[in-house]
Amino acid sequence: MKSQRDFIDQCEEKFKDVGSADFLTGLIQEHEKMAWKLRKYFKVTPETTSKK
Repeated sequence: MKSQRDFIDQCEEKFKDVGSADFLTGLIQEHEKMAWKLRKYFKVTPETTSKK
C-alpha cells in the first residue's frame, strides 16, 4: 500500500494529474474497506469457536 500511495503523490505532484490521483485514491479506499470487512468477517473469536 505504501508504494501505491507514493505513486498517487507522483501522479499529483510530478505529472500534475489530479484526476488520476483522485481516481487511484478512491480505488485504494475501496480496497482498504473490503480488506477491513473481510478481516472482520473471518475474525475468529472465542464465541465462534466454542462447542456447545
